[in-house]
Amino acid sequence: MSGRFPGVSFSAGVASNSDEPLTLTELWERSDAALYEAKRLGRHRSVSFTSMAQGHTVSAEKIDELTALVAGGPITVAFQPIWDLHRGVVLAHEALLRLPEGSKITGPHEAFELAERLGVAPALDRLARSAVLASVIGQQWEGLLFLNVHPDTLPGFDLNELAAELAVAGLEPQDVVLEVTEQSGLNHAESIRTLRQAQEKGFRLALDDMGRSNAGLQALRLISFDIIKIDGDVIARLDRDPSSQATVQAAITFIQQTGGWIVAEGVEEPRMLAALLLPGVAPPPRHPVIAGQGYLLGRSDKQPIRLNTRLPVPDQHVNGPARHRDDLNDAYYGNS
Repeated sequence: MSGRFPGVSFSAGVASNSDEPLTLTELWERSDAALYEAKRLGRHRSVSFTSMAQGHTVSAEKIDELTALVAGGPITVAFQPIWDLHRGVVLAHEALLRLPEGSKITGPHEAFELAERLGVAPALDRLARSAVLASVIGQQWEGLLFLNVHPDTLPGFDLNELAAELAVAGLEPQDVVLEVTEQSGLNHAESIRTLRQAQEKGFRLALDDMGRSNAGLQALRLISFDIIKIDGDVIARLDRDPSSQATVQAAITFIQQTGGWIVAEGVEEPRMLAALLLPGVAPPPRHPVIAGQGYLLGRSDKQPIRLNTRLPVPDQHVNGPARHRDDLNDAYYGNS
């Protein structure tokens, strides 16, 4: 074909019902999944659903479960608190996807990895976002809401539609932090344009998983992120690994120039919290907000924590609670 039609490539996904009885819809869904896998692997490839399902990373049961999930399957949402570690107050909550009980998919991370392979990541992203906002409706929301956005949805993302959905939930763009991973390929012009337009509309931006790969510094050159979230593996080694310490210092240097927060992810042990509270982590003259989230600080729950909740950190590190909603902006811009 390439000889007769230069520049044209061919990919195919193949599924059959020889091994088990399938409906026509199930057969089509499996062949479509195999086609996306063929495209992911490169040009001029054909992939059978059987070979894909027998691979090391995915099973037929998981593929079928994800397909059903994207079609409207039940998912729930939990909110994990994000604390100002020095003041000991709640600043925000991150909305986290929870899969149905008994799911063969191990968690949201695997669900989105599989969704990428099947070409349905934008659909799963929309489903998760709708579930989050449905959970917010009826609550007297306090603080900021961290809302994850999958990179595949950034080109052509309808920010006006999102603002309208937020209004139904009682939120404004200023109440929301759009969180994107550092591995999300932010070198695409349309993705960068979407994120910059989001900031113009009042959304704040967070770069997730800083330190997991080498893409973080490139992303920081392209987008002026308001918040940098340090990957949990970096935080776990902060008290003994010079490279992890350098990663945190690089993030702090950036934030000191632009204003905003540093959020340490995966704070699960007292030694991690102690390392973050060391005076040298945020040296003068401009101290950024050092925030954290993780099992040690508070597990995710269906109900967010009230802002007047205090974190039992050492007294010498706490400067006083945020007593009013306006104090959130004081905390956010306290280093400017």
